[in-house]
Amino acid sequence: MPTASFKFTSDFLLESYKRYRKQKRSKPFETAIRLLVLAVLAPVTAYIFSYGLIKIGFFLAGMGVFMFNAHHIDYAITRLSARRSPYHDEDVTIELTDEGFHVRSPRQDTKLQWSVFTRVAHFKDGFLLFQGPRMFNWVPAASLASSAELGELESLLRSKIKEHRIVQPIDALYDAVGR
Repeated sequence: MPTASFKFTSDFLLESYKRYRKQKRSKPFETAIRLLVLAVLAPVTAYIFSYGLIKIGFFLAGMGVFMFNAHHIDYAITRLSARRSPYHDEDVTIELTDEGFHVRSPRQDTKLQWSVFTRVAHFKDGFLLFQGPRMFNWVPAASLASSAELGELESLLRSKIKEHRIVQPIDALYDAVGR
């Protein structure tokens, strides 16, 4: 029975969100749109500056910079939100069995059946388990008790959850835990 143990910190939550963003298939499309907007915005901004409209020019330049750095603001908001959570800095244990997903901490005791999980994304350093499109649980490989549990967890997830997406190769996952 694979068991994961970790401290629920703002860093842990932030790493979960980073994995979520990384697995999104629309990311290359979003980047292409941003580059296209930037390709239009840059000459317009230069034109605005050439006519001496400094405030509007700085506004447009700021929008161009913001498009590529908005995730940093999102990360800062996530960190602040996590610090206000009643679960912040709690030690969390996740037991993954044939029956389901069992999360325990001093303030929670939650059991979920495998049928609530719609898909899993495999990363070099853990698994992102989805309960629908935007609700997920991050299970880092480093939080497992041993490297033997990693193979056991991977087999369990493959048998219980239908849809799998390999974001980073599994071999890298085993390398991350020293197998």
